[in-house]
Amino acid sequence: MDPRGAPVTLAGTWFATGSAKNHTATLTLDGGVLTLYAKDTVATFTAGDVHVTGLDDPLTVDFPDGGSFVATAGDAGARALLAALRVGDSPVARLEKSWRTVLIAAACTMALTALFFFVILPAAAKPAAMIVPQKWARIIDEQTLVLLDRAAFGESTLAADRRQELEGVLAGLVDQLGLDADRYRLLMRHGRMMGPNAFALPGGTIVVTDQMADFVDDDDQLRAVLAHEIGHVEERHGLQQLLRGSTLAIMLVMVGPDAGTISHLASGMPAVLMEKGYSRNFERAADIYACRSLVRAGEGTEAYARIMEKLMEAYPGAPAGTAWFSTHPDSHERVAMIRGYKP
Repeated sequence: MDPRGAPVTLAGTWFATGSAKNHTATLTLDGGVLTLYAKDTVATFTAGDVHVTGLDDPLTVDFPDGGSFVATAGDAGARALLAALRVGDSPVARLEKSWRTVLIAAACTMALTALFFFVILPAAAKPAAMIVPQKWARIIDEQTLVLLDRAAFGESTLAADRRQELEGVLAGLVDQLGLDADRYRLLMRHGRMMGPNAFALPGGTIVVTDQMADFVDDDDQLRAVLAHEIGHVEERHGLQQLLRGSTLAIMLVMVGPDAGTISHLASGMPAVLMEKGYSRNFERAADIYACRSLVRAGEGTEAYARIMEKLMEAYPGAPAGTAWFSTHPDSHERVAMIRGYKP
C-alpha cells in the first residue's frame, strides 16, 4: 500500500524458482501483501519477506521461495512500490544518492591519506630507524659511497697530512662528546662541481669535500659543520628519511632487516643527500644538536654562525648540491637561531 492507502501495481518480468525462463507478470502491493500475477500463477507474500535490490535500474524484488520479479526502476509504479515499502528511506539508499555524501567521502579519504603519509608514516619511521643494527647502517654507507663516487665525486687532492689533520678534528670532537669512536670516520672527496659540502651517512661515515676543507677559516668552523652532521647520525635522520618513503621497508625493518632491504634503502640515499635534502625538522634538530654539542665542548656557537654566513655570502641563491647550506632551508633564520642559542 502506498502512503495514501491506494494499491500499487507494477508490470515486469517474473523468473520462477530454479528456472531461467521469464514470464510477463504483474506485481501488486495492497495492505502490506504483495501478489504476483503471471501465466497460470498467483502467489502472495508479505511485504516484510521480500528483498528489493537495484535501486536504479533494473529494480529486482526477490521472493522467499527463490523466485524474482524484475521491472524498470524509473517508472511511476516502481517509485510508488519503493515508497510503499519505504526502501527509499534506508540510510544506504540515501547515502548512495547524495552527492554531498560522495564529496564528504572523498574528502575523508584524502584526509586519511594525508594523515597516513604525514603523521603515521613519519611516526613509524623513527622507531624503525632506531632498531637498524649498526652493521647494516655501515653497509648502507658502503653501498651509497659506491654510487656517489661513480656519479658525483673524485678522489681527494688534499695532501695526506692535511687529511690526517681533518680526521683528527672529527676524532677529537667525537671524544669530547663521549660518542662511540668506532662508529665515526671521516672521508675526503673532491666535490667537482658540488663546491663546499659535507654530509653524513647513516652508519657514521662523514664525507667532506676538499672545497669545504679549503673554504673554512679555521678548525672551529669545521668542527661546527661536523657537529651538525654528527647530529644527523645520532638522530638517525638518514634512515628515517629513507623509511618515510616506504611502508614495506618499515615493516621489513621491524620484522628484521635483511640484505635485500638494506640494499633497497641504500639505493635511495644519494637522492636524499644530493637532491631532496633532509626535511626542515631534521635540519632544525641537527642544528640544535650541533649548538648543544659545541657549547658542551666549551666552544660556543659563533663559529657555526660564521661559517653559515660565509657560505650564504659566497653562494647566494645556490642551487641544491653546490654548497653545504644550499639544501638547508631558511639559512638566515637558522643563523639567528644558532647565534641566539641558549642551553
